[in-house]
Amino acid sequence: MRVPYIIYADFEALNISIEGCAGNPEKSYTRQIAKKVPCSYCYVVARSDDVAKDPVLYRGEKAVEHFLVSLQAELQEIREVLRKPADMIMTGTDQKAFCEAADCHICGEALVNDRVRDHCHITGKYRGAAHNACNLKLRIYPGKTKVPEVLHNLRDYDGHLIMSALGVSKAAENQKISCNPNNMEKYMTFSISQLQFIDSLQFMNSSL
Repeated sequence: MRVPYIIYADFEALNISIEGCAGNPEKSYTRQIAKKVPCSYCYVVARSDDVAKDPVLYRGEKAVEHFLVSLQAELQEIREVLRKPADMIMTGTDQKAFCEAADCHICGEALVNDRVRDHCHITGKYRGAAHNACNLKLRIYPGKTKVPEVLHNLRDYDGHLIMSALGVSKAAENQKISCNPNNMEKYMTFSISQLQFIDSLQFMNSSL
């Protein structure tokens, strides 16, 4: 089953020169000449039926902190939608398919006398006949259902930006944060409340 909502995001950064003491010209030395400063982000919120909101674009200072605050606002909006499941929409064809169904469309086992109508709580579309227990297992919980946040190369780039901002962002206050790390600096995935950040590069090992 598709997740009810998914968010695709990306950051852009500027290379800023770092001022520092000049080295001794008579000796070799190493000097960092630039640092990356996030200057903008863009994200798109997509629903399970492929309907997407208009992209959200921000350019300005404290881009990552602004991004985290924006995501919390999106999460709150998603929770409100999930609290009000759409009414089931059944056509005559759907009703006939329900009556003739012999197996649960979720687990594949025989229905016998235990059958209920399973439908998408986002669109209201009828999905098929199912066992009551199977149907309940697909229940969406507004305060628990994960919302994937997909960034390309999160582990090596965007994750560093987000983790650095978490310590100063109010969006992270009183939020449960968990992670699945490779080491102290790289994370395969991490979560902030219901927002689950994943790296699409780990699934699609090529450039966008």
